Amino acid sequence: MTRSRRERIKKEQSAPPTPSLLRVFGKFRFEMEQYNEKNKVLLLSGVRRIIRYTPTELIFDTGGEILTLTGENLLCRTYTSGALDVIGVIRTCSFGKEAEGDHASGT
Repeated sequence: MTRSRRERIKKEQSAPPTPSLLRVFGKFRFEMEQYNEKNKVLLLSGVRRIIRYTPTELIFDTGGEILTLTGENLLCRTYTSGALDVIGVIRTCSFGKEAEGDHASGT
């Protein structure tokens, strides 16, 4: 084994685990981490309500901002006291303002 290969292996073995992505927006908290090869887990707190829930799209009201997740096999595993976690293949995550008079029915 060459010296450079030994150094590379040693560096890889000593590397810290991949950190989660954490963002805090006022009272809203957003943390994402890799669950397995395909899926990610998204932990949210500060969610006021779930506006839309399908296996390919989740829309949340975070109090002034609307959070939209798209992907595949999206599953909200828990939702209690404004905190929830979502697992699945998360493709996009976007924030936007709720349009005036736009009150989704939750379908």
